[in-house]
Amino acid sequence: MKYYFFLLFFLFNLSLYSQENSIFWKIEKDSITSYLLGTDHLFGKSFIDRNEKIIMALKSSQLVFTENIKSADSIVNSRNSSNIIENLTSDEKNKLLEIFDKKVNINNLSLKELILTTDKYWSIFSCFSNKERKDKILMDDYIKKLSSTYKIKLVGLEDISETLNFLEREYLNGYTDEKLISILKYKLDGFSKNLAHNNCSIHELYRNKLYNFNFNDVGDTKLLDSRNFIWIPKIISELENKKKVFIAVGIAHLDYKNGLIEQLKQKGYTITQIIL
Repeated sequence: MKYYFFLLFFLFNLSLYSQENSIFWKIEKDSITSYLLGTDHLFGKSFIDRNEKIIMALKSSQLVFTENIKSADSIVNSRNSSNIIENLTSDEKNKLLEIFDKKVNINNLSLKELILTTDKYWSIFSCFSNKERKDKILMDDYIKKLSSTYKIKLVGLEDISETLNFLEREYLNGYTDEKLISILKYKLDGFSKNLAHNNCSIHELYRNKLYNFNFNDVGDTKLLDSRNFIWIPKIISELENKKKVFIAVGIAHLDYKNGLIEQLKQKGYTITQIIL
């Protein structure tokens, strides 16, 4: 009986790893090896530290690409106040003040930025363990720090202002301010009441270093596609210069027909998953 259960366990894991569902990939062409890491923006430093293959790959690289480099704080704080939070109750305002870094003036944030950040902290509170929540530096920021530690050139695929503009233009596109306020209120209420966040299963999959890719599907990914098409020429330029490159971007950017993996394959690169 023990052998039977062991065999089932072995076959289950074999079926997982026989699919292309890793978060970490090798890029090869002309005997040059580079790496592509799909990140979950909410996991922290400890996730990277537990996976030596990621650190060793980064250390062997000549250049590190991340989505952007600088913080958005200075941009936000330089804006005029929008006073959007005046549409909220005192309890909702207090929850926002609890969530946001004191260095950021929340009165200067757009509705979409308030929604995204509230959702981020609700996800962390709902889906992550106490140990994971103690990480003081997030995964993407830690990769930037490691590149500095190992004296590897760091390049942002876009400026932080471009990131903010993309999100403002494409996220919840077409929604009225009234609808956006109702979404913000819903997320603040769910966070305040400790309700389960619906993204926990996605984070659990990532915790196990897996992701369900849909390489044969175009998907409804306009926000991802527009950024991917801008990033790919920058990435290809460095790869064609025979540079060993380490790319770390949100894992959704690797997915679908217009994702980075399929685009790199179309350019003649061999992409192989690395099991962590």
